[in-house]
Amino acid sequence: MAAVKRWHARYDAKVVSGPSGVRVIGADTAGHGTDSTVFYERVGKTLTLKEKYGKSQPMELAGKLKNLMRDDAILNIDTTFGEGVGTAFRLEELGLYDRINKVQFSEKTETTDRTGYTHFANVRALLWWNMREVLDPENGENAELMDDEALIGDLVSVKRAKMRSDGKLMIEPKDDIKKRIGRSPDEGDACCLAFYKDEAGEGPGVATV
Repeated sequence: MAAVKRWHARYDAKVVSGPSGVRVIGADTAGHGTDSTVFYERVGKTLTLKEKYGKSQPMELAGKLKNLMRDDAILNIDTTFGEGVGTAFRLEELGLYDRINKVQFSEKTETTDRTGYTHFANVRALLWWNMREVLDPENGENAELMDDEALIGDLVSVKRAKMRSDGKLMIEPKDDIKKRIGRSPDEGDACCLAFYKDEAGEGPGVATV
């Protein structure tokens, strides 16, 4: 909620001082069932735009993302399912391959948290923990989140994180979250993607630089 208050402090002012920094798009593409496709834009550490769609074809999503990316944005796109894969490949064909990070949530990762001690069971656990670190007041990131009920609900929806016997952290499975809250946490996934890598193929997200 502190991040939401910072967002309001910026955008409720009579003279808006726009955020500065790298522009990043987080794209969570619809996989199956009732999932939605959600795009979030981040400038620096401020969410500036949200777009949400029902099921869409990769060619249509590629066109929408190309317009959003323009000449400067980095894209972190979920390629866990076919829609994301097809969309990413089409964007690469359009010449944007050097500004795209294809992110598979189930993929293994050697990236740690900012302390260097916490390891993760998969990329999904890394992304959500990264978002936790972005929002932790002790880390001084001062992120700004738009006042969006679905987004806030998703970000607090993960109830469990546990350490496996191999010492790697895993978070609550997405299907368990969907059963409990009655929807897929698509806004949360897209936000986590937006706060991930700032450069294509370069390092972890803002919290772990």
